[in-house]
Amino acid sequence: MITRNGKPFALLLHTEPEALEKQLRAIRLSRMGDQVRAIQASAAASGASQLTEEEIQAEIDEVRRERR
Repeated sequence: MITRNGKPFALLLHTEPEALEKQLRAIRLSRMGDQVRAIQASAAASGASQLTEEEIQAEIDEVRRERR
């Protein structure tokens, strides 16, 4: 483990050259899953997860009108 100001910053792991891309893909997928879960939790906390498709479209339309 590599630290920055005493806090974990990076992790060095042994890997075989043939396995590198597969392992990087697994890490990326895991991180993406973490982000999706965080977004879902935020949407649930704010009530956004309860919006209907019509309400979502109305929000999108409003933002587009404001940009013009």
